[in-house]
Amino acid sequence: LNTKETVLFNKRRLLFGLDRSHRAISQEGRAIVVEGYMDAISVFDAGVRNVVASLGTSFTQEHCKKLLRYAKEIDFCYDSDEAGRKAASRAIGILEKLDLKVRVLQVPGAKDPDEFIKKNGADAFRNLIDASAGQIEYRLRDVEAKNPPTTDEGRVDYLKSAASLLASLPGAVEREVYAARVAEKAGVSREAVLQEAERLRRRRIADAKKREARDAARPTQTAQPAQRSIRY
Repeated sequence: LNTKETVLFNKRRLLFGLDRSHRAISQEGRAIVVEGYMDAISVFDAGVRNVVASLGTSFTQEHCKKLLRYAKEIDFCYDSDEAGRKAASRAIGILEKLDLKVRVLQVPGAKDPDEFIKKNGADAFRNLIDASAGQIEYRLRDVEAKNPPTTDEGRVDYLKSAASLLASLPGAVEREVYAARVAEKAGVSREAVLQEAERLRRRRIADAKKREARDAARPTQTAQPAQRSIRY
């Protein structure tokens, strides 16, 4: 489990514990993904059987495809350090365009689920599952932690980062709901937040159209094989 990848042992495709947990994942309708196999063993031993581990590697599209055979919700419970938060954000980025629920469990007072369960017990961990945050709420908390809106400068930085996040949301209803929450945090009107998010969203759409036009003007570039083993 701790070796490097080989042709047969492809960590991008393998999930530790899936052979034991796939039935529980199907019954629960959701999978809990942790970073390491010791975390998965501790969570499983605590009575939470719908858990798998990504073997210390980043969560991949291949992992997602495997889990979507069994569930339509994926909960991430990664380490509480900076690396774990970045890994959770990357994983959310992979899943945000898919039609499924994504939630994030945070383990207060511990570096990982294994340590949290040893300190607080199985019941406390199950309570964390019930209190897990949706992926948008989690990302807004992260924005607030990095840009505390306690000063005028901090409020401006928080609003810019939050509006950028809202601009990436595909649904108008989602943007409306979370804009109200951001506005309340920063002490501004919801309309101001929505206007900034809409301005950024239109800019992104325009930039995407420009990129598509540039790519269409370079047919030899787009005709390259996906594996790049042959170049025209």
